[in-house]
Amino acid sequence: MSEDIENKNKVLRGFNWAFVLLMFSGIVLTVIMAKSTNVYLLISLVFLLAILASYIFTAIAINPELSILLGYPINIGNKTINVLIGANSLFVLMGLGIIISCITTQQYPASISGFLYLILSGFNIKALLKCKA
Repeated sequence: MSEDIENKNKVLRGFNWAFVLLMFSGIVLTVIMAKSTNVYLLISLVFLLAILASYIFTAIAINPELSILLGYPINIGNKTINVLIGANSLFVLMGLGIIISCITTQQYPASISGFLYLILSGFNIKALLKCKA
């Protein structure tokens, strides 16, 4: 039973890391394509980096046995898990907002990103609640 949960967590960790790499490449492209550096670009970069950090720490917290980043051990306690559950809950709401916004403006292909946030964060919350218990 526990091996099945660990395998599911490995897949979920892989999806988290793939999502982080996808978002990081998007951030790099945004910075490269920016015509000027202004306050709005910096604010959006801070927001996107916070999202990246949340998904990175979620990927680490899902399997506490592998909580090592760049060779340094990371201790993840219940307070950190509670913060990650809250952040992922906000991402679920953001995903719902993206989906509703895209459907009401008839931009159906753009709603894929909302589904990505919704599904990945939902599974993250479920896995984090299992780790917390």
